[in-house]
This record gives sequence, structure tokens and C-alpha cells, in this order.
Amino acid sequence: MATNAEKFTLLHDLVTSPEEGSTANDRVRLTLWYLRTVLGLDGLECYEYAIDTSMDGGIDGLYLSPRRGDRAGQILTVISAVYPRTPNFIATTPIRSLVKNAGAFESADGVRRLLSSHISPQLRCLVERMKLLEMVEHGALESGDLRIERVFLTSGTLTQEAVAYVDDLRRRHPDGYLRAHDLDDLQRFARAATTPGRAQGTIRLAARPDERLVHGIRPHRVMLTTVRGVDIAEWPGVSDRSLFELDVRRDLRHNRTRDLLDAALAESHDHRDFLAYHSGITLSCNWFEESPRGVIVHEPAVVNGAQSVRAFAAAARRGLLTPDLTVAVKLVETAEDTEFSRQVSMRSNTQEPMNPRYLASFNPVQQKLKAEFEVSFPDYVYRTNPYVAERSETRRKVIRLDRAARLLCSVYNGEPWLAARRDAIFEPTTHLRIFHDEIHPSHIVMVHTISDLIDLDSEKFPVEYRRAWRLTRIVAAYLVGVMCRSAPPGSDERRLLTNPAVALKSHARITPILHRLNTLAADILKARNDGFVRTNRYDDFKIAFKDRDTLKELGDHAAALYHSRMPARDTALRP
Repeated sequence: MATNAEKFTLLHDLVTSPEEGSTANDRVRLTLWYLRTVLGLDGLECYEYAIDTSMDGGIDGLYLSPRRGDRAGQILTVISAVYPRTPNFIATTPIRSLVKNAGAFESADGVRRLLSSHISPQLRCLVERMKLLEMVEHGALESGDLRIERVFLTSGTLTQEAVAYVDDLRRRHPDGYLRAHDLDDLQRFARAATTPGRAQGTIRLAARPDERLVHGIRPHRVMLTTVRGVDIAEWPGVSDRSLFELDVRRDLRHNRTRDLLDAALAESHDHRDFLAYHSGITLSCNWFEESPRGVIVHEPAVVNGAQSVRAFAAAARRGLLTPDLTVAVKLVETAEDTEFSRQVSMRSNTQEPMNPRYLASFNPVQQKLKAEFEVSFPDYVYRTNPYVAERSETRRKVIRLDRAARLLCSVYNGEPWLAARRDAIFEPTTHLRIFHDEIHPSHIVMVHTISDLIDLDSEKFPVEYRRAWRLTRIVAAYLVGVMCRSAPPGSDERRLLTNPAVALKSHARITPILHRLNTLAADILKARNDGFVRTNRYDDFKIAFKDRDTLKELGDHAAALYHSRMPARDTALRP
């Protein structure tokens, strides 16, 4: 079993990644990591909701879940984080503070008082952009259209008093009122993010032979059977989420589906008919073995029905489950075939279509690029599969499809407003515009090189913008691309993009060129930042850097600045 020091090291290495930018606020780094890893937000989107200031009394993040359908409610997540640099014990004080601060959103008067107080411009903009006052005034809390969730995060360990306080709040309030994650919880999330997979161990299904239907042959058999809810509630891996690591929905928050489940489970007289109207649970596993006494499932993972499993566990804790309640369970044997396991997960979720990002990983264009990389750039690994662990061992340089798509879209297509939206760049039509027939590994390596050199020049950019470095890097790459595309034909800058295969052979030559372009890009962003500082206005750049008009204006400035400082023509890169 890992020690607290080892758990902290794993979490700290992920949370303090240079990718997060230059913020010195570890609480914000932890909040960003949680938004991205646990709630499943895009790496660039999460910057909008992490509050990088000490003005707001411990509110480090504020996120309103999107509305899905006319009847779907929304969840306002209020996040507070405490990040000791060693795994210290954390008492009740910061949790009590979170509960108090979140109380501001429980009434219209509370929201008004918050907006009239001395809060940070970012928190004020978030509250106004989310239209929280209007929602609360129109009765969203009373109708259930809005639910407030309090999330406490700490790299420390909760004291027994703090655990008791959290448990007491959970007993006295609806499920989902408060979530408190200390080092033990967070390191499990970290492990799941770096090495996602099936839970180690087994689950025993008490299904009689005449209650089982098995189709296929090993190692890809499928079994259909029924399981009692009280037995499902006892499955290992529910409380720490390890049973759900392969579920397509990372976030298992309390939602409208869970409300309906809880209401149904509370009606014990309906338990006998639950099998008739429940859609069932899907498990993937390494393999399963049958005996007259039951079925043993090895290395299981719930890939559909996670909300049901958690609802059964919660109902069992409250003494609401009866032996009459049974549900259908589909058991899919996937052996060591991780890709097949992922496809089982994706295709089992019929409420949500196949993820375009996942589909893009295996389309012919990407497979062709992977093959070309092996020949043209053997020192690189081009990873298209989003489910390969971040920490997979390799001595070669890794380029991931997500990053390649964003950079190509920014540098070659000149559309950073699309690059900032992962859902947009993997839509089929946009994806084909980015990865068209003329894109080869050399183009991908070139934009990756541009990005790496921007990282080396990060100190040239405004400190404020470095706090959301992933986003600022995309904008900087776009500005470099604008300058290259607007350079005269035959110039070194132009050939970086038009003939990257040749340019990359002269790395010592292209490095100073890119450093010079990075300096110009930094000057553009400095001028923008200085304008806001000089006029004492709040620079909501985390939103502006995804706005088409703002970015096109910055691109125009970059082209003009480049031509005003255009270096002497140099043809050293000409083949």
C-alpha cells in the first residue's frame, strides 16, 4: 500500500505540471486539475472557472453544468481547495468556510449581497455570465432546476473531527450537498487519470445456472443475467470510483437521472417490478468463470449504469433496498484487449452518441499519419488513442492527437477560436479541414516545435496570461502562424510552414527565427495587457482568447508588427 508521501508525490506531480501555467497558487492548480480530471472539462475550458485570486474568501472555482434538454436541471459547483505542501491533517475550519461561502447562492438576497461586496472581477463576471441571480429569482432552487454542490479539495488528510462533520452534513442534507476529497480520494483520481483500467480483484455474482445466458467463445463471451440490488451495493470499488474508471462519463455527480433512481428506490413496493423498467448495467471484465454456485468476474469495470450502482449503494446505506429488487446485468469478456474494452464502454452508452474524439483516433487519416511517423520521424510517437495513460513509458518524444489538432488548427488554419474547443476540432467536417491530404508528419512536428519554443520563451509573455498557459500558448502559436503566412514568398518564415520537412533539417537555423517571432507575439500580447492595466479595466482574457473577433484583431496586429520589423530576406533554408 502506498504511503501518504507517495500518494502526495503522485498528486503533486500532476497538479503542478508546467502545463498549468505560472500561477503560484497551488489551490488554483488543484482546482484546475479537478475540473479537468474529475469533472471532465476540456483543458482550455477549465481556466474560465478556476478563480486565481485570494479576494473571494476561499472560493477557488465556480462551475455551472450545461443544461441537457428542457427538463434537465443544472448543478452549480462551488469549489474550495486547501493545498499544504506536505500531507498534513486538515480540520473542519476550511470546510465550514466553504459551506458558509456557498450559502451566498442559496437565495436571491445572498447573490445580491455577494455582487455588492468586494469580490474579484473574475468571480463577478462568472456570476453575471451564468445569470445566477436571475435563475435564483425565478425559483430555480425551489423547482429543482438548480442544485448547489459544495466541493472541498485538499492534498492533506481530513481529521476524524472533519470526517464526522462531513458525514453529519451529508446525513442532514440531500445527496450531493457536499463532497470532500482529501489525499486518499484525490490520489485515486490521479491514478485513474494516469493509468485508467479495470479494478483489480473480483466480483461474485450469485446467479444460478438457469438464470444465465452465455453467447460466444473465449476470450470475448457475453453473459446476460440478473443480480439483486443488495448484492450490487456491496461490490468493491464503488466508494473510491475504481469500478467506474472505464465509464465514458467521468463525472458521477448527482443529477436528474439519480433523482429519478432515488425516488424509485424509495418505493419499496415497486422493487419487485424494477427489472421490468430498469435499462440494466453493463460490466466489462478480463474474464469470468462459472460454477453452479455463481459467477466470478475478474478485473471488472462498470461501463454503463454507474449512476444505478451508486444509487443502490446509497439506498443500502439508508436501509431502503429490499431483496426483491433485481436488475439485468450484461457481462462482456474483453481479456487484455483495451481497445475492445473501450469500444464496449462507448457503444454501451446509447444515451450519448459515440465520441467524435474517440472515432477520430481510428479513422484512416490518423492511421496513415501514424504509419508515416514511424518511417519519417522514428524519434517521435504519434499517439491518437485518448485512453493511453499519460505516463506510459517511452523514450521517444510523444505528440498527442489533441495537441496536434489544436496547433494545426491555430497555425495552419488560422482558427484558434476553434482550436480552443475540443468538441469543435473533432467534428468530422472540421477535422478533415485540419487533417487534409496535404498534412504530413512534418507539418505536425513543425507546429509541435513552434509550441515547444513558445514554452521556452514563456517568460516573455505577460505574467497574467501565463496563469492560463495552455490557452495563451495556443494564441501565441496562432500569432506565429499569422506572421509566417503573411511573410513574403521565399522568406525563411514562410518556408517554415510551406516546406516544413526541409526546414526541420536545419533546426539550428529555424530556432532563432522562431525565437524572434515569439518575441513579436509576446509584444502583441503585452500591448493588449498594458492597455487594460493602464485604463484600470479587468482583462477577461480567458474568455477573450476564445473569441473570434478578438483573435482576428490580434492576428491583424501581428501581421502589421511583423512587416514593420521584417528582417532582411534570408534564403538559407531554400532546398
